[in-house]
Amino acid sequence: MKTFSKVSAVLLSLAVIAGVLFTNAFAAGVRMGDADLNGSVDVEDALVVLRAVAGENGAYLTAEQRVAADVTYDGVVNSVDALRILLYVSGQVSSLDTIGGEEGDDIIL
Repeated sequence: MKTFSKVSAVLLSLAVIAGVLFTNAFAAGVRMGDADLNGSVDVEDALVVLRAVAGENGAYLTAEQRVAADVTYDGVVNSVDALRILLYVSGQVSSLDTIGGEEGDDIIL
């Protein structure tokens, strides 16, 4: 039972930290999907995510970029986030602000 309590406390702490990060990102005007932080969401953002995930030439994401790039809202930035950004750019996903939305937006979830 002690293990369960410890695990629950850790998970709750992580959830609070993630909430603070997302709140701060939105307050600072971070646009979801804008991984290069240039103000627009385009194919380059997906490439920035893929380069960071692959560790290409020392590529990495700052804390602000990680928040903007995590468009699957799972706390991890990976190739699935890059794919969702591409789906948004191509019009197959209507919004990156939330998971779901219009029917069909959850193509990769």
